[in-house]
Amino acid sequence: MRGLGWSGDNTTTGFMHQGLLVHDREEKAKCYGWAGSYFYYRDSPEKHVRSYRSNTSIEGKESFKWLGPSLQSRDRVLEQAEHSLFVMDREADIYEVMSLLPKANTSDVLIRIQQNRRLKTLDGKSVKLYEDIEEQPTIGIVKINKAGEDKKKKKDSEIRS
Repeated sequence: MRGLGWSGDNTTTGFMHQGLLVHDREEKAKCYGWAGSYFYYRDSPEKHVRSYRSNTSIEGKESFKWLGPSLQSRDRVLEQAEHSLFVMDREADIYEVMSLLPKANTSDVLIRIQQNRRLKTLDGKSVKLYEDIEEQPTIGIVKINKAGEDKKKKKDSEIRS
């Protein structure tokens, strides 16, 4: 076969897969398996134009790969779970994921943010996300040391909460 290869550049056409893997929160190395799977076909780079994005529902977009399998697994496979936390990359920084996936007391979403969104605070003020986070008091700091073979690969990070 010819033409097969890497397709993670958001322009290559072909069949794609989005999987949902379940880990135990207490035993970090314990993996239960797949809770959901979503296959889709990327057929046209024209879908990235503004008119297509604004006139198409989430179910018709490639972004549905973040919402569809997560909703199905939350409501079927994980319905008996005491609590579920869906951890997603910045592609999932979309309104529908943040508004439809969390479920009071049973599931939450943790997304690496992509956009400095405008928010409304509890007292009704309009603020930007990054500025609001910076104004919050620091409760704790976790330092992560990433080992590497050279200076480019070494990176220390901090998570503030």
